[in-house]
This record gives sequence, structure tokens and C-alpha cells, in this order.
Amino acid sequence: MRNEQHSNKPSSVPGVDELQDAFAGPSIPIEYGLLSPDHRILERRFMAFPPFGKDSQGEAIRDMGGVSIRSNVEYLEENTSRKAGPEAGRAIVEDLTRQLNERIPDPACHVTVDSLKNPWMSYSNEFTAYLVELCIDLSGDPQFQFHMGREKLIPPLIQILMRPFSAGQVYKTAAYYARHYANNSYELEGLHVTDRSATLRMRLSERALRQFGPYRRACAKLWCEALKVGLAIVPEKVHNSRHATVTDRCCLVAGDPYCEWEVQWEVPAAWYSGRGLVRRFAKHVLQTDIAQGEQLIQEQMQSLEVRHDELRKAYVELQNTAVELQRRVQQLTTLHEAGLMFATLRDRDVLLRQALEIVLQTLRYDRAMITFFDAQRGVCSDARLLGVDSSLADYARSLEVPVTDPDSLEGRVFLRGEAVLVPKTDEIAYRLHPVTHELMRRIGTHSFITVPLKVRQTIVGAVTVDRNRTYPLTEDDVSLMVTFVNQLAIALDNADAYQAIEGLNLTLEAKVHERTVQLEIANEQLLEHDRRKNQFLSHVSHDLKTPLTSIVGFIGNMLDGLAGPLQPKQHTYLERVKANAERLSRMISDLLDLSRILFGALHIHRASMSLNDLAQETLDQLQLIADRKSVTLQLQCPHGPITVFADRDRLNQVVTNLLDNPSNSPQAAAQCRYASNKLTTTVSAWPYRIPGAESHRAPSNGCSRRSFRRIPWPPPVGKDWA
Repeated sequence: MRNEQHSNKPSSVPGVDELQDAFAGPSIPIEYGLLSPDHRILERRFMAFPPFGKDSQGEAIRDMGGVSIRSNVEYLEENTSRKAGPEAGRAIVEDLTRQLNERIPDPACHVTVDSLKNPWMSYSNEFTAYLVELCIDLSGDPQFQFHMGREKLIPPLIQILMRPFSAGQVYKTAAYYARHYANNSYELEGLHVTDRSATLRMRLSERALRQFGPYRRACAKLWCEALKVGLAIVPEKVHNSRHATVTDRCCLVAGDPYCEWEVQWEVPAAWYSGRGLVRRFAKHVLQTDIAQGEQLIQEQMQSLEVRHDELRKAYVELQNTAVELQRRVQQLTTLHEAGLMFATLRDRDVLLRQALEIVLQTLRYDRAMITFFDAQRGVCSDARLLGVDSSLADYARSLEVPVTDPDSLEGRVFLRGEAVLVPKTDEIAYRLHPVTHELMRRIGTHSFITVPLKVRQTIVGAVTVDRNRTYPLTEDDVSLMVTFVNQLAIALDNADAYQAIEGLNLTLEAKVHERTVQLEIANEQLLEHDRRKNQFLSHVSHDLKTPLTSIVGFIGNMLDGLAGPLQPKQHTYLERVKANAERLSRMISDLLDLSRILFGALHIHRASMSLNDLAQETLDQLQLIADRKSVTLQLQCPHGPITVFADRDRLNQVVTNLLDNPSNSPQAAAQCRYASNKLTTTVSAWPYRIPGAESHRAPSNGCSRRSFRRIPWPPPVGKDWA
């Protein structure tokens, strides 16, 4: 129950409201130091201690019994079901479970609806405080504890067991029930008990105060109010009489070292005046029987208590085993998922960042650091630290720590390749390098694990993790980190190989680009040289053709007798000179045509012409030369004329070249045949071959061309070589 004010006045009017006022105390100013009761423990984002299982010392957690937890959960569900139906009741408990798990950093310690309702479970004080605060918020009832206490705090079985005893006797045994259900939570002491009143004192245990931390006043308020409800309803639940009045004498909430209450209740009036005398007489007569009965009850209670403790211990051990199995499954799942993720990462920096985040977020360590080792220089540097502020992370990355002594802690990791677990940093400070010790001092490291990072049997760095004192580091953590670091080493090796391949690809692309540029430059140079060559040929051909034309003209004049009569031998020589000069002129013309073609300056002048006449003229021009060399030129034409649309001079040049080449062979034959709008020229020469000779075909009704091939000489009789 959450009361903001306390009152010393006991209430005289029965009912729920007066019962709330009955154990309200005075308003006392809050001392400085701890947070005020207004600061609830829910302000702490995550629980700092394990909710169940084993604590940092390896001891079983038995602060608060499962009966108390179940009472809160069942009342929350039943109260909601009465207001909004069973579905709403189940939903609100599931919501409570979800919110609790969001506050528990270790997934292996997450709770379920069934575990919250299990009376054999045991929980920590911190977890109980979180659960009660969340129940208050979810129910929307500031007096949740009060209403829950009246309905659930004293179970029916306990009410039956208490019924033979007076209220005073029940308050005397209150300490027993406190030890039974909240052994490590608080101590309840009966200072003074009479038939009508009792003075009780409650102290929170050191374990509870440590778990509550700066929120101990708000948490003490929860414990104080719950106990006052339980004390107030004893007469009502056990003897069906009016509830007791609880008055605060001092309170933890106000800064006192303990809570102390005065409990007053009414004793039912005797139905006749001699009741007390009869009671004393009966007690005297039955003294032996009463003593034996009390002894028997005491023995039965002790036996039940021993059995109950044995069952609780067995269940706690079973619970610890389940938590450990769950933690192992979680770790294996994390390692598997980390391996899959590492396999997809190729960027080294991204890989290191993701690895550190997994260590912090999934493996639940407080800080993680990856340091790289330079074996040639003998220093570790370039530390990547996560879990601290950016300034401290930058400071860690700027450090260089020399590693030379194999017996130092750094030497064991980087030189020997050993995984190191340090339970207490202060105990091995003398074995740390001063730079490392200063870094750990700034971080606030209490204990840590360092595992060497080996890539292909070479130590390239180390991974260091630490955790606060609530969850101490163990050998299991070392095994987990060794497996994790091995996976990280493989991923780093793959990332380095991938980056090396990328570097080679970039280098290859750069070389290909460089060679391409060089080839383009060389090609441009060759084109420039070719252009100049063609230009040179054009100029030279033009310059040679002019004097050669004059030579041919003068030789013709001499042969015509314009320079006087010639001897036969002179005439023969001049004819040969003229023929060679004309041949040289044709060669120069070919060079000029070639240069024009290369420059794109060769113009084709097409016109209608008779192919028959062109062929005949060409044969007539070459007939004299063919006769001298015994070359047969034969023209076969169809009956009708053949008209083509072509450049007469160029076509004449083609036909002349085709018919003129065989004339250079001592034994040759040439045949030109027209048939079906085709000019078929057959040329043969022995023993020479005419490579690349082709015949031409006009696009419309012109001539065709096809490759020539070598034929034997003389050609076989009766075989058509057309």
C-alpha cells in the first residue's frame, strides 16, 4: 500500500478507510543522502542483480518466497477479472511478465506467468520491488498493497493454524513467519507483547539495502506498508474480531535505521465474570497435557519446517540448473547467429563494430575492447572500446602499450597466446603496464577477461570484456569468449582476404585503364603517322606524275620522229622506255587513288555505259602485250548489249588490272564471259597465284565479283572454270 502521509491517531470507526488510517504514521522530513521515497526503483532501467538462481557469490537466492510473489500476481489477475473479465485478467498478468523481462538484462533469467505463480520459487528483493511497483502501475490502484494484503497476505491454511493461539501469541511468532517466507529480506523482532498490544521492530537486511541502493527509502516504504497490513489484519483473519491499530514509532522511510510499530487490538469481553478464574484453574489442572501438546506441536512444526526447507532447496537447485541450461542455449544461439552475420560482412571496421555490439547487447557484458598487436614493433595499439563515452574511447584508441615481458599480463596474452581471467583488477595491478592500469582505472574495471585474437596461428590482437560486480566473470565466460573470438578471427581473415582481392581488382583496373590510355595514345600516333604517310604519298605521287608525264610525252615525240629519224634498235629501246614510263604512271595513279581512298576523297562518277564496249576496249588495249607473251584473251558476250550504271574510268581500271596481271606470267590464260547480267572473268597463271583477286557485281543490273582461285596450267580440256 502506498501512503503519502502518516497519522498517530488510531481510528475508532471500523471499515477499510479507518484501517488505512490505523497504521499511518507521522510525516517526517527526508534526510539528505539517499533519494526520496518519490524516486521509485522503476527509475533504474534494468535490474542490477539476478532475479533468481545464484548471486555474485554463487549462493542460492532465497530473499523472498514464491508465496509472496504469487499473492501479488493472483490478486492483480483476480481484481482485474472482477472489473473487466477473465481475458483482461490474463492479459494484465502477461503484460506484467513482459515488463519484468524488459527489466531483466539476462535472457536466461526471464520469467513466465507460471513461474510467477509457483510458490516454490525464490526471488531477490530487487525483483520483488520491481514486481510490486509494476503491479501498482498496472492496476491503477495506489492502495494496491493494502487491498492485496487484506485479501491474500495471510493464506487460509495459516489462518487455521493460528486460530488456537491468542493475538499476542501470534505476534510473538511473527518473527518465525518472517524468517520462513522472507529469510534474507528483513528481520522482524517482537520487543514487547501483552494481551492487548505489541511493539514490533523491522530491519531490512544488508542484502536488501545493497540491492535497493539509492532507492532504499521507496523500497522500504513498500515493505513497511505490506507488513503493517499483515499485522493489522491478524485479529480480523484469525479470530474474526476487529482489526488491530498500527501506529508508527519510527520508520525507515523517514531515515530511521529501522521501522518500529505499536500494535493494539481489542480483547473480546468475557461472557461471565468468573471466566478468568476458570481458565486459570483449567490451566493448572491440564498443565501437563498442555505442555505435551505444545511440545508435540513444536516438533511437528520443526519437522514441517525442515521438510519445507529441503523441498525449497531442491527446487532452487533445479531452478539454477534450468537457468544455466537456458543461458547455455542462449549463448550457443548467439554464437551461431554471430557466425552467420560475420560471414556476410566484408568491411573490416563494420565487422569490428558489430562484434563489439554483440558482446555488449547479446552476451551482456558491460564493456568490450578490441586491441591490435604489432609483433614487429612489439606494441599493442588502435584499441576499439565500446560501452564508454566517446572521449574515453578516443583516449583508448590513442594509446600504445609496449609488450616485451612474457610474464606480464599483456605478455601472457600477446606473446604466449593465453586467455586470462582477472577476478579483481586491484590484485594484479603490479603486473599491468602503467598505461593499461590507468585505462582500467578510468573505465572503472573491477574484473575482466582478455582473449588473444589469432589469425592463422598469428596473434594479431586481443578482445577484452568486463562486467560489473553483480554478475561476476567465471571460467564459463572464458570458454564463451574463446569461441566467440575464434569466430571473429576467421571473419577478420576473410575480410582481409576480400579487401586484398578488391585491392588487386582495383590495381588491375587501374593497369588496364593505363594500358588502354597508352594504346589509345599509340593508336592516335599511328593514325597521325598513317595520315602523314598518306599525305606524303599523295604529294610524292603528284610530284612524280608531272615529270613522268613530260617524259612520256617527249618519248612519244621521239618515236613519232619529231626529233629526227631513229635506228631500229633505238626505236625498240624507246618503246620499252615508254611502256615502263606508262606503267610507272599507272602505278603512280594507283597510289594517288589509294591516298584519295584513305582520305575519303575518291569520288565515283556514275553514268550509264555499255559494258560490252568497255570490255572490248580493254581487251584491245592489252591485246598487243598479250600477243607478245602468248597470253590468250577471249571475250564472250551475249547477243544483246549490257548497260550498267557505273564509273567508266574506275571500272576500266578494275578490268584492266584483272586482265593485265596474268600478262606478267610466262604462261597464262584469261577469259571474260558475259551471261545473265553477270561479268565473269576467269584468269589463270602458271606457276603463279593471283591472291585476293575478285570479280564485281553491280547492286542493280551491274556486275558481280567473286574470289579467284589457282588452277593448273594448262587447264584440263572440257572443264569449265568460269
